[in-house]
Amino acid sequence: RIRFQREAKSVASLRHPNILQVFDYATPDEIEPFIIMEYVDGLTLRRFIEQHGPLVPEAAARIVSEVARGLSSAHEANIVHRDLKPENIMIGRDGRVLLMDFGIAHVMGVTKLTMTGALVGSPAHMAPEIIEGSEIGPSSDIWALGTVLYSVLANGELPFVGRTPHEVMKKILDGEYTDVRTIAPMVGSALTEVIAKCMARDPAQRYTSAQSVAEAIDNAIPRDILPKTRPLIQSIYDDPETSRSEFILKLQESLELQLTQVQTTGDRTRQLDVINRLLAIDPDHVEARQGLTKLARQSLVRRWIRLSATGILLTLALVFGFQHIGTEDAPTSSEADIEIVTQPTTPTKAKPAPPEASEARYDETAGATKAIRRSSEDAQQVAGATASQRKTRKPRKTTRPNRIKRNRNRLKVQPPIRKLPIETEKPTAIDKTPVELTIFADPPAAKVFVGEKFKGFGRVKVSLTPGKHKVTLQHPNCLACATTVYYLNVDKERSAGQEFRYRIKYKPAQILIRTPQKGRVFLEGSYVGETGRLIRIEMPQGKHLVREIKVLSGTEVYGPQKIKLEPGIVSRVSFSP
Repeated sequence: RIRFQREAKSVASLRHPNILQVFDYATPDEIEPFIIMEYVDGLTLRRFIEQHGPLVPEAAARIVSEVARGLSSAHEANIVHRDLKPENIMIGRDGRVLLMDFGIAHVMGVTKLTMTGALVGSPAHMAPEIIEGSEIGPSSDIWALGTVLYSVLANGELPFVGRTPHEVMKKILDGEYTDVRTIAPMVGSALTEVIAKCMARDPAQRYTSAQSVAEAIDNAIPRDILPKTRPLIQSIYDDPETSRSEFILKLQESLELQLTQVQTTGDRTRQLDVINRLLAIDPDHVEARQGLTKLARQSLVRRWIRLSATGILLTLALVFGFQHIGTEDAPTSSEADIEIVTQPTTPTKAKPAPPEASEARYDETAGATKAIRRSSEDAQQVAGATASQRKTRKPRKTTRPNRIKRNRNRLKVQPPIRKLPIETEKPTAIDKTPVELTIFADPPAAKVFVGEKFKGFGRVKVSLTPGKHKVTLQHPNCLACATTVYYLNVDKERSAGQEFRYRIKYKPAQILIRTPQKGRVFLEGSYVGETGRLIRIEMPQGKHLVREIKVLSGTEVYGPQKIKLEPGIVSRVSFSP
């Protein structure tokens, strides 16, 4: 009760447009503890994303920047929230963003009343130092603010997930999470850097204040693409589809302008970031495709320049090395003369010359060669010494392998019968020489994998052995694109030098229809499934479609009603009697 009163009093002293206002609270002599706070007509941030998401990245980030400003006010009053998450943020229909639920807030400088060793908070948003039992401070809320920003950008998905709280905490301590752009390709690098700095493992590497986070988010949002926060939220409540389409159109125009500007500066990293976002909005965007092709050509030219420069340097190094070795090993003319003059002469024994053929004749009647005459006594001595050094070798005793001894009787083993070999056709060896070919992915921003190895983006040249190969296409910046798998049969003669084109497929749209009783769902007159279950609709294109649905539930007929289908998005419709 003491902690309840202390925290209620602290929160009641906070006055900020982004913090839920507390009007009154119970005193220690009250029978029941209570807090009276303002009523907000709206949804929590989590429910808001579920019902009206996915939001345009800049619109989602604008909401989080309002949360950061309210959090900054609490930190200035020495209050750490400790349980910052989308469920504790209210999005009012009047457009306000309110931070609430300071029930487990920590007042800095006041003796703790929490049980020692207890972890208080939500595991998915709990900073590493809280898990390790270190001192809690504003940097812990800044870390949680990064998880909130990640969640709203990723349409509700969290950076750290697991089957149990312990598994989630272990991943938080390891500090490894999926890049938000993998889940939401429309997110730019600027907001990704804000997330990374908020969720740095070391508190000293995070933002110094929540106000700094708000300013970093504001700097990452281009001007004139979104209205102010209150009109922005009100438009999403009134008509989420229309407002989202308008925001995306303005964002696309802003990105096209940015692409023109960064192409003049030559910033390749910035160009690729803008191109990826444009292709996430429209996979067939002409300027983005042309820019990507230009970057690919520049990369190829730079690669050849680097290879040529490396080859020239290696050649020069080899030439210099050989010259250096030659100059060290080869003596000068004066040195050679000195060596010839000063080198002591040592007598060497002359080898006896072999007898010439003309100095011997042959006695054919004796059948052996005899020396009749030698040229000198030295030749006779050498011949005599050579003859004396010869050694006679005794012949080895050979055993007959075809005989065995049994009962002291030697039996002759009959030689095996030789069978004539049967002439068979030898199997022809398969030529495994790699074949040079080209794989072209459409759209060009798609990643190309052969087997499990990444080969490049868009058009890539590969060297594959004859046979069957798995080709996988992944678009890192397209929310509507699905991971697409093809199988390529490489033939030695027909595949060499050929170009194989593969187009990425789009995720199916999903619809969820709810009725008071179980019913059958018809899309454009064709039965597609039952109510209460997710129904998958194949999407041949990456753009949204508007179709008519009707539900038959017993004797009741619901509809027809128009429904919007988008790749990878769940569209929900509820019918009431």
